[in-house]
Amino acid sequence: MSKFVVPAVVLGRFVRLFEPRASEDFKVLKLEISKNHIYLIGCNQYIACVENLGETDQLPDSCYIKLNSHLIETVAKEFNAGGSLTFETLPELAMGSAIDSDGQAYTDFIIWPDESPLDKWREWFVMPTESHGFMYCDLRQVTTLWETSPSGEIVFPEVINAGEPVIVRDVNNTDWIGVFIPAIDERKLIKPATLPEWL
Repeated sequence: MSKFVVPAVVLGRFVRLFEPRASEDFKVLKLEISKNHIYLIGCNQYIACVENLGETDQLPDSCYIKLNSHLIETVAKEFNAGGSLTFETLPELAMGSAIDSDGQAYTDFIIWPDESPLDKWREWFVMPTESHGFMYCDLRQVTTLWETSPSGEIVFPEVINAGEPVIVRDVNNTDWIGVFIPAIDERKLIKPATLPEWL
């Protein structure tokens, strides 16, 4: 059995990733135990973020949490109470539950996909060595990524390659990292910004 304790304040930031336009595969959060740490991973096809929830001596494991209205309501209730959700899983039996601060158990949050795009989350976090192209993003993506960061103060890298993911860091919290995923929706060709003739 694995146990993941996640403060509601952290879950409250990550549920902001919910994007109605995203495919069902991305309406999920992942909890992962690897490298003796517990990680929370979220992605909505356009942006993603990961938070290190701390060290653990538990064996490697993972748990998938469905982003549905019931989860969002439960997280809001726990957030207001300053609580947390504890996710307990028995992967051998594909069973699991989420337990709130009052001891109430929910079984409709944890799912067991055969595979998930979140399984390759480490591939999204690369640092380019040289700048190339130009970066495009819309306000919703920037705002959502900003809201998922612990302090809301983020910094971009010195080198940006528009053909690769563009990472951002929280300047006040080293346990969080975000990323813009380029052209995952095969968006129309957009020209880079230039100075207008009238300037």
